[in-house]
Amino acid sequence: MIFTSQAAPPRLQRAEGHARLAFHRRHGAAWLRTLYQEGCVKIRLPRPFPGQPPEAVLINMAGGLAGGDRIVTEIDIAETMVATVTTQACEVRACGS
Repeated sequence: MIFTSQAAPPRLQRAEGHARLAFHRRHGAAWLRTLYQEGCVKIRLPRPFPGQPPEAVLINMAGGLAGGDRIVTEIDIAETMVATVTTQACEVRACGS
């Protein structure tokens, strides 16, 4: 009897990350209540101009997303508040004359 072993295919490297962000209102102003970042997900908080709502930029340090990647993002913004939450992705098209 001949036995053959089936080797499992190699496990591909996948990106994993978790981010949690919460803003609340205190004394009439917006305050950051929770900032949690793990794995490839990072959060940056640029300083807004006076009178503007808070901003948060979500960054995937692994680059783009591929099949099998796991990214979890939780955002909590208190009622009656406004905040801008965005990603760092941007494309600029230069036009020649």
